[in-house]
Amino acid sequence: NRVCPPASCTDGVRNDRPNGDAETDVDCGGPCAACFHGDACAINDDCFSRRCVDGVCLVPSCHDSIKNGYETDVDCGLSSGCGACAVGQ
Repeated sequence: NRVCPPASCTDGVRNDRPNGDAETDVDCGGPCAACFHGDACAINDDCFSRRCVDGVCLVPSCHDSIKNGYETDVDCGLSSGCGACAVGQ
């Protein structure tokens, strides 16, 4: 008897699950970790950039009015390359 393993976020396959959860791309989106730019998405939360446009995750930007990528606040943070945040931001 061959038994299929359960779907996982690390199996190299874009899975739909019996409970209705679905990965939007291979091993990302939906119940899995966020997808990166160029991957398929359904909603902003599917993307590391929190920017899903026309079903594709976009690159985080320092001018998109969203706290995304490696920003420490909206469109700022030295580790993100966006520049320092204002005092109190």
